[in-house]
Amino acid sequence: VVSADFVPFEREITAEYGEGEALPIVLHDGSRIVLRKLAAGYDPADAQKAHGFVHEHMARGEYLTGLLHCRPTVAEEFHAINNTPQTALNQLPFASLSPGAKALEKAISRYR
Repeated sequence: VVSADFVPFEREITAEYGEGEALPIVLHDGSRIVLRKLAAGYDPADAQKAHGFVHEHMARGEYLTGLLHCRPTVAEEFHAINNTPQTALNQLPFASLSPGAKALEKAISRYR
């Protein structure tokens, strides 16, 4: 039985280790886990390989760290999709960033 309703204050556990390396960590209760940082050549775009990789390392008793999986996008780039301006937002005049009270109220009303 695991009681997860209370987490006692303890010092932070930190670890520094290189890409592809495994590092045993001793937890506050004396138990041990092994962390493995993903190697530099790891490709997080393939869901099947990522799933298999996680299970392979779980069978070895290792917890993987790093970006395990992300879906590649075939759509346009973020800024094109969101129609962001070329100028940095902190360089734009306030008037162009503020839609005004009426437009803001209309936008907010959709979420009520």
